[in-house]
Amino acid sequence: MTRLTTTGYALLGLLALHDWSAYELTQQVQRVLRFVLPRADSKLYAAAKRLVELGLATSRQDGVGARPRTVYAITPAGQAALRAWLREPGTGPTLEFDAALKLFFADSGTQDDALATIESVLAWADGMLAFGAALGREYVATDGGPYPERLHVNALVNEFLIRHATMVQQWAEWSRTQVLDWRGVGPQPHRHGQDLQTYVRSAASTAMTQATTRHGLHVPDHPRYGAGGPIDARGHGSRRG
Repeated sequence: MTRLTTTGYALLGLLALHDWSAYELTQQVQRVLRFVLPRADSKLYAAAKRLVELGLATSRQDGVGARPRTVYAITPAGQAALRAWLREPGTGPTLEFDAALKLFFADSGTQDDALATIESVLAWADGMLAFGAALGREYVATDGGPYPERLHVNALVNEFLIRHATMVQQWAEWSRTQVLDWRGVGPQPHRHGQDLQTYVRSAASTAMTQATTRHGLHVPDHPRYGAGGPIDARGHGSRRG
């Protein structure tokens, strides 16, 4: 069987709920899935057509008038492909974070540049949390949202998004206090011990995780991570276990 892209499997998942028009599919992705699957509408339309070509979905013209809409429905082969994909364990997130990249090279800019980037991240986090609050009110008011029978699975992703946005917000607030203490963007000898602490916390966290994993112990939620940095330009750094 031809292997689909993640976008294709996501559309199969939506079609497993019920039939959607092409426009409705894009709206569902942009409203609900865009936080874990950011895709341009053109990619979604192309992926839907590809499902039909592979026999995983059907399409029909629905409605009357000058602009009939194309409605997609999943086929038995599409349902089988979706089940096969779900049987494969998922992987961890792949992060592309423009602001973090700019902060990584902040010593080639100015202190004000770094602070402006951090403020932009805080605005993003505020927007995410505001969206989550509005969605939460909708789900509470309707006792489960548009698909109350799926509340148990929706809750998993909603909790991830809340925690992710909160973590980014806390990290940005922490980063702002650090940058405000800089003296320019060059070497900061007055902060050396303080800056090294993020790597100390990373090393301790990794050691704890490895030890508890070896002994089969439960690892409790960390109250609040320090921002352990990425591998630096010399190849040193830390990785969370």
